[in-house]
Amino acid sequence: MGRELSRHELLVEAASAAEALRAVSSFGDRRRYDDDRVFRYAAAFAWPRFTEPLCRLITGRLVGDDARRTWAGMCDIRNMLAHERDQDIDFAMLWALLGERLPRTEAQLDWLMVDG
Repeated sequence: MGRELSRHELLVEAASAAEALRAVSSFGDRRRYDDDRVFRYAAAFAWPRFTEPLCRLITGRLVGDDARRTWAGMCDIRNMLAHERDQDIDFAMLWALLGERLPRTEAQLDWLMVDG
């Protein structure tokens, strides 16, 4: 925790967390997510590992406008999960975002890592 991570390190961390988030979500479907509290928590709380490096890239201005637009709202998700009571977290939204946001963000991360 002593040093700031480089742009590349943050991109790699976000890509790795995205892969883990996708893997966790593959263990079930929306019905299991709604019915199984432990699965819902595992999927939902993998989000901070994914959103934290994205937010650091955005706030550090280490990515351009295109990435910032693609990742719009990721810091809000991180903050919600860090500061809201469990009963106030919008778990349905988090599940929906797996299909809506995760693929676009992964594609952007892949492009940024190749582009340097």
